[in-house]
Amino acid sequence: MGFTKRFVTKEMIISKRNSGSNISEILNCDGLISLDDFSHSIIMAISEGASEKQLKNMVDMYLHLEN
Repeated sequence: MGFTKRFVTKEMIISKRNSGSNISEILNCDGLISLDDFSHSIIMAISEGASEKQLKNMVDMYLHLEN
């Protein structure tokens, strides 16, 4: 038995979005460490009860601003 932690990056979140996986699956661990502001905002949105559709919209908006 151990403690699982996950380092979350914007690249990881974008990859989940592009692969069609649920973004909220990043919560399947004991501890999360966000490595940038975007991943922090996604983690906070999940903890506040954001739906999968809302999370995907957040990623889409971020990608649009990036390009």
